[in-house]
This record gives sequence, structure tokens and C-alpha cells, in this order.
Amino acid sequence: MQPSAAHARLAEMLGTYDVTMRMQWAPGQPAMESKGTAKVAWFSEGKWLQSTWDIEMMGQAVKGIDHLGYDNFKERFVWCKLDSMQTTIQTAAGHFDQSGDNLILWGTIDEPMTPEQDKQVKYVFRGYGQDRFTLEVHDMMIGETNTKVLELEYVRRK
Repeated sequence: MQPSAAHARLAEMLGTYDVTMRMQWAPGQPAMESKGTAKVAWFSEGKWLQSTWDIEMMGQAVKGIDHLGYDNFKERFVWCKLDSMQTTIQTAAGHFDQSGDNLILWGTIDEPMTPEQDKQVKYVFRGYGQDRFTLEVHDMMIGETNTKVLELEYVRRK
């Protein structure tokens, strides 16, 4: 129940960010881009981060909340996300890659627009904890290449 060494990595994300979202609807097509903000703060000091964010998506204002922590029992990072656009919850779990720079989480999502349920996805926090990092969402049902469907670029405000 005590924070572990892995929990120390969570503090790297604290801050307020300007966010640019790029959504890829189809291969070869230009990505739809929109802007927003995010604030990452402690939900439970040293154990859980809470990110609250606002962004425009498909012409409407969307707000969301997510939590990121480390599960000592399962020995992995765990994440969940809710937003005002959907009635579904997204969850994922995973580890840092060998470089220690990228947090890779695996999970499932439901796609209300296509009625797909429990679709495999990969989330990559590329450049985790840096002043500029990206959160990539990869649709693993596409295949082995060109799987990135969404990218959120975070730039920490100074």
C-alpha cells in the first residue's frame, strides 16, 4: 500500500499543458486537428495522478478526466479515462519500454460509431514526463503497420 520506486515516475507529469489533438480518420487523409488544455495534479499524493482536460472534438467541446498510477500488486502502470462525449470507460495497463522514455499501455475500447466492442488498443506516452510529449492511440485491429489513429501533443506551460 506504500508508494514504490515506480510511483516516483508519476511526478514527472505534473503541470499544466497546451494540447493539440490530431485524429486520423483514414490512411492517406489529412488529420483533423484541434486544440485544448490539460492539468495534471495529484489525486492521491505520491500514488495517483489525475488529469483533467478540455478539447474541441468534431465541433463540440469535450471535457475529460483520467487517472494514472502504479499497481504494486500487479506490478504495472494502470490508467483509466472518462469523457463527456461517451458513456464508455477506457482502461489500460502496461510498462515503460527498455529506454525508460516511453510508457506503453494496452487496453480495449468500445467504438459506439462502429458498434465494435472491446477493440484492442495500444497507448504510447512517447517522451513521458518531458516538457513536450505525445500520447498516441493505436488501433491494433488495423494490422501491424500504420495503426496510429489519434495523437495528443502536450506542451507544458512554463
